[in-house]
Amino acid sequence: MNATTYDCLSYLDEPEAEMTGVRVRQGDTLAIQLGAVSGCRRRCPEQFGALQDACAFVNWRRTREHGAALIALSYYD
Repeated sequence: MNATTYDCLSYLDEPEAEMTGVRVRQGDTLAIQLGAVSGCRRRCPEQFGALQDACAFVNWRRTREHGAALIALSYYD
């Protein structure tokens, strides 16, 4: 994932930015729930790692600026 992806994820609670069709209310958290992760991790390790990195970076940047994480990433098998 690249900087554009990070920017789009960073504006999930700012609909006026028109960066994404997915929206969350100010102060809320987007929960991304993934199933069958072992298979995904095995088949697409780069994409899975990039998703983790993107969520971590967006949350790091948001906590520095706003104090609250924006994205919760959870997964199971």
